[in-house]
Amino acid sequence: MSVRRAILMERHKENLLLLRGRLATYKCGNPKCVNPDHTHAVTRSALQNRLAKEFSYHNSPVRKKKIADAMRAKSRLTMEIAEQIRRSKKTQRAMALEFGVSQGVISKIRRGQIWKDYSNPFSQLGAIKS
Repeated sequence: MSVRRAILMERHKENLLLLRGRLATYKCGNPKCVNPDHTHAVTRSALQNRLAKEFSYHNSPVRKKKIADAMRAKSRLTMEIAEQIRRSKKTQRAMALEFGVSQGVISKIRRGQIWKDYSNPFSQLGAIKS
């Protein structure tokens, strides 16, 4: 049992049901802190959200590339087709029919929201205007 868990169990010994399904963690930002005033119970999802914000994990280009690669493996489009869509002067509707995807997908590709080139360090800056 962790020290923080023991602290919370001692503090809430009259009503241990408050701790059921919750994790003991710190409030102060110091992962080594065991001050009873800085200890509290949170759900796993709340802790994951807080840590993701603290460490900017959700903004990691490496993470985004891994997710994009996994999604692209299942897609009927390729990076070459995405580039062709960006350069094309055709309407979104015509492009959607041509490639068998929705008009929204074409719009997102043109705006640079999806099918980004993660090998280019400037790809995260938004759509290329031409």
